[in-house]
Amino acid sequence: MAGIARWRRWVPAPRTDPDPLPTATPASATDVLYAVPLPGRGPDPDRVDLLAGLLREHQDVLTAERLAAGAEAQTFWLQHLDEADVLLVHLRACDPWTVARRLAQPTDEVTARVHARITAALGTDPWDPGDALPVEVRRFSAAGTADGFPEVMAFATVLLPGVSAGIAERRLTIDRFDDVRHELTGSRREVHLVQRTRIGELYLIYVRGEVARLLETIRTSDHPLLQAERDMSVFLYGIDLTQHSMPIPSPLHAWTAPVPQALPRS
Repeated sequence: MAGIARWRRWVPAPRTDPDPLPTATPASATDVLYAVPLPGRGPDPDRVDLLAGLLREHQDVLTAERLAAGAEAQTFWLQHLDEADVLLVHLRACDPWTVARRLAQPTDEVTARVHARITAALGTDPWDPGDALPVEVRRFSAAGTADGFPEVMAFATVLLPGVSAGIAERRLTIDRFDDVRHELTGSRREVHLVQRTRIGELYLIYVRGEVARLLETIRTSDHPLLQAERDMSVFLYGIDLTQHSMPIPSPLHAWTAPVPQALPRS
């Protein structure tokens, strides 16, 4: 006990460095989205239940894998396109593409068996984003946190030939009014990407916010800004946003890392 008392009374000498040591700040998480076209053409309704069931069955193993890889959130959707069913995978992490590569290479036998089972059921590896990673076209985050808006949506469409090179420049005419647009639609966070795949170039959108309000407002609003967005959608993506028959993806599985519990005070 005497030794402990002496240690508590010890005070280190003050530092003589002219400048204080920099304080490390945690890196902010980044949302990304990638697409995995599945084999075969046309919609396969059984895939939705099959994949959702497999992800749910193995959620303990997948959770451990995600935490070890550094993922903060992962969500899967399945979208039916004319060209093929497309699996959309959202990742949130400080370095999402590094995390994606880690998830694509399981390091233990149990996780590898889970990956193999799901890959066999789909006919392709859903953890592999491919050699051509998506290229970010735009990103927006409204003031404050988007985590208070639990609705999320992912969407993919096959781009018309030859238009991807001009998307970033054309979007500038609308994106400079982001604050107005997001106030109108209730969108709080968006990420837009272009990805080359075997079924063509895909335009990918990840949205967090009031998704139902977003879709309805863009479809029906007579605001000039949203009218311009609808016109651009037809011109660039070949999608008429005024139609009710947009191919909305089916949500399969959503995972968010648990918040660390504070240690009790001694």
